Amino acid sequence: MNLALDDDLNRVERVDATSALSNISAINSAVVAKEQNADCLIGKVVSEKVVSEIDPATTEVDISNQSFAYGLYTAGGDLIGQTVGAAEEAVKVALARLRPQFDNLLAAKWLELTSNEFSSRIQTSATLLTPEIKSPLWQRSTLIATDSLSSPKKNAFFP
Repeated sequence: MNLALDDDLNRVERVDATSALSNISAINSAVVAKEQNADCLIGKVVSEKVVSEIDPATTEVDISNQSFAYGLYTAGGDLIGQTVGAAEEAVKVALARLRPQFDNLLAAKWLELTSNEFSSRIQTSATLLTPEIKSPLWQRSTLIATDSLSSPKKNAFFP
């Protein structure tokens, strides 16, 4: 899995993050955000108090002197729930805290690739569980093709 480092991270934070990521087996590589493809992104999350004080006329947020925490974002830029840590934690501490989420995201990525009904004709059913959460994190089932040579206009899948 590839993890992007947000542009808002300063040089020291990027170096610390890259060093910490070498010990996390779920992360294949750390890449530069917006320059290379990534599965998720580690970035700063500005506290709600700071967000409420931002001038609506300004689209840019200067977080250099603001209170923030580190959190995990999807490749599309949405904050992943329950990944924001304590304010002012070190990036190495944040990455160690996020290790279970990296494992879950990697497992979900592999399950999604395995159960892709457009590239595989194997019938699969998978559920991703974690000990921390009692309900499934991810569930997916696929149908199997009845005939590999059937026309796309015909019903190629059965319920």
